[in-house]
Amino acid sequence: DSGHVEMSSDGRDLIMTLAHGFTTEMNRPEPLRLQRVFFKTSRVRVRGIGNQLERNASGGERSDRERTVCELRAQLRNAITTRDSIYGTLRKLDPAAARMIGSPGVFAGSAEPYCWVTRGLMRAVTPKAAHAAEVAQQGVPATPQAPGANPAAAPQSAGANPPAQAPAPGPIPAQGGGQPDAAGRPASALVPPSSGYGADGQSPAVVVETMKLQIASMQATINGDLVEIEKKFAIATACVIFALLGAPIAFRFPRGGVGLTIGVSLTVFGVYYVGLLLGEELARRSYVAPFVGMWATNGVLLVIGLALTARLGREGTTTRGSEMSDAMTRFLDRFRRRRAAAGA
Repeated sequence: DSGHVEMSSDGRDLIMTLAHGFTTEMNRPEPLRLQRVFFKTSRVRVRGIGNQLERNASGGERSDRERTVCELRAQLRNAITTRDSIYGTLRKLDPAAARMIGSPGVFAGSAEPYCWVTRGLMRAVTPKAAHAAEVAQQGVPATPQAPGANPAAAPQSAGANPPAQAPAPGPIPAQGGGQPDAAGRPASALVPPSSGYGADGQSPAVVVETMKLQIASMQATINGDLVEIEKKFAIATACVIFALLGAPIAFRFPRGGVGLTIGVSLTVFGVYYVGLLLGEELARRSYVAPFVGMWATNGVLLVIGLALTARLGREGTTTRGSEMSDAMTRFLDRFRRRRAAAGA
């Protein structure tokens, strides 16, 4: 007949304290039998009432499709730097193998102008921190100086040791007594070419093959980043191309009906989807440039749309329109006239 409702201490569960009532339970094996329990006080916990969205503070690794254009651009630059570094080492170790692989250039594509404009806009709208720092500095009272004291002298406490000076920057000494080279690498990691073995005791052939695999892996990463960057812009631009294709077809067949609309839409979308997948696969395998692979289908459909749009002003219209049924009727009439002429 009465009760009290409250949330648990952690805010997740609902706690109901009920007074002077009863509960009725049904036995599933015996559905015709009920069990009723009377109570003076009953405490019921309903779990999961106050569940909220639990955000992962550590953050997860996002895929390339979930990254922004500028994040992909930064990842692309790191991959290019790594690939060129490995290629430079391979060229010193085996020039013939380096010439066979080659170091193809990377076309920046749409990422460079987009990130340049985005960075400029962010600088324009972001307040400058220098003014706030200057105001905060003016508000700090100056430290009082004793009469005759030298303000340039730094105060030191009695008995305090002077701070230790940081070691001068330089190469880290190699373990085992070896002297580092000019690049800062330990001498133990450098093996003369005449010895016939690499740093870890591997043969030069194994080292060369390992570098080839690393270069191929970095090139696959570069192609993937470029594909994802260009895909973001290519798919966004496709809406304009679809409009250029749809408007001329709608004017050419004003009474085509729902069937013509669905058929043309499926055809255009199917061609674009297949072309996009084909271009992406060819670009990832380095058969074509990523920019060409992602924009080739857009270019073909754009040319078709512009051609159809340009023909709208040179075609005449009739009161009947130009639907498919009219075209079929004209074709059948022409076929009957030729047949009648041949019989005569």
